[in-house]
Amino acid sequence: MHDLIVNTSRSSTDIVEAAWQKVRADGRVRPELLNAAYAEPRLRQLFPWTGMGELHFSRCTSPRWTWDIPYIASIANGGYMVEGLAVTRRCGLPQRHPRPLRWWWNVFRTVVALLSSALPKSLLLKSESP
Repeated sequence: MHDLIVNTSRSSTDIVEAAWQKVRADGRVRPELLNAAYAEPRLRQLFPWTGMGELHFSRCTSPRWTWDIPYIASIANGGYMVEGLAVTRRCGLPQRHPRPLRWWWNVFRTVVALLSSALPKSLLLKSESP
């Protein structure tokens, strides 16, 4: 029963930072992608969560997460795509192309830039679900 109570004594900023630490620890998304997303100030202020290799962002810091922010999903060729809100963009090289770490970093930066460009102009973080 106590697990269902939302801790309102922490600030939204503290809750979001704890969520970033949690997604880094869960291992569902490559650390390089998380680092690139965290380096983007507009994404860093949102509540991150992961599922099935996808990196999602919410304006709410408590369940039920919002779905009005695009998310990053991995695709079969080793690249990533940004989906959500009528946005579907892919980035990555054909499967036969070698993928050195620098290439991955460029893809991470590219996919984060695509997601950032698709964000609403105003991002207001809420401590409660809609």
